[in-house]
Amino acid sequence: MNRVIRSAFSVIVVLSLILLATSCSSKQNASNNGANNSTSGFSASSNDANSSASKVAVAKSFAQGVVNNQYDAISGNCDDLMKSQLSRTRFDDILKSLHLKVGNVVSVSSPILRKIQGYDVAYVPYQFQRGALDVKIVFDPQGKIGGLYFVNHGEL
Repeated sequence: MNRVIRSAFSVIVVLSLILLATSCSSKQNASNNGANNSTSGFSASSNDANSSASKVAVAKSFAQGVVNNQYDAISGNCDDLMKSQLSRTRFDDILKSLHLKVGNVVSVSSPILRKIQGYDVAYVPYQFQRGALDVKIVFDPQGKIGGLYFVNHGEL
């Protein structure tokens, strides 16, 4: 069991590093475009896309998209840079890799929304046949998914 989890973790680290580069580029672009001039990482807004309920809904939609292999449900909530980095082919490859390493999804728990270093982050806990992982979703200032990571369960 530990060997399977370590093996899955290795794949997840590689995928997370790829997506981390995407996220960092996205955040830098937003900053360079004047979209983020506050020290908190998000400017105050009454915009629906920035509400906590909206972000939880996006995280739930993402969770269902992974379970049901619905790329469109996921990519529609991503910012442009994330969409360019998370192609349909890459999405399918990630799901295949997860399936090989940790098995099928057994259950998905409700998203947990946190503010971390000024960014809104949703953690979606997944239970797979051979272990548990969380999907960490980082939102950009417009409420779109700007970063996506698979992390060990309970890393909150």
